[in-house]
Amino acid sequence: MKKDKAPDFLLLENVDRLLKSPSGQRGRDFAVMLASLSDLGYVVEWRIVNAADYGFPQRRRRVFITGYKKGTKVYKQIKAEKNIEKWIEEKGMIANAFPIEEIKVGLDEFKIEGDLKHVSDNFSSNKPTKSPFENSGVMIDRKVYTTKTRQN
Repeated sequence: MKKDKAPDFLLLENVDRLLKSPSGQRGRDFAVMLASLSDLGYVVEWRIVNAADYGFPQRRRRVFITGYKKGTKVYKQIKAEKNIEKWIEEKGMIANAFPIEEIKVGLDEFKIEGDLKHVSDNFSSNKPTKSPFENSGVMIDRKVYTTKTRQN
């Protein structure tokens, strides 16, 4: 019997453009990434962070992504959370590391459907001008909850 070698927790970071690339299918690359992590048994949260908002002299925007494997305490907490907006705002690991002032708009919800090839071929294939992913969010079982937040 093969043992699962996937880590219990993931911490990833990348350029903020990840959430809106490529230009012909806004958000497709991030959708493929989220779908892949969900298929591997993770719930995911993310936030775009500007270093200047935390006292650094340059404006450098990065996306921080955390994943929690099925069976971990945090996975169970997120799955049981009735108010995902509260998780994004104050209860999540990213919320504790990078506090926000407020959620600027309501929570958008959508599901990433299909196998990975379908997601790659069809996500945002109608050439939208804006990605469906805002600067903060959570993904549970391929269901995305995303919102625009403002840093403290």
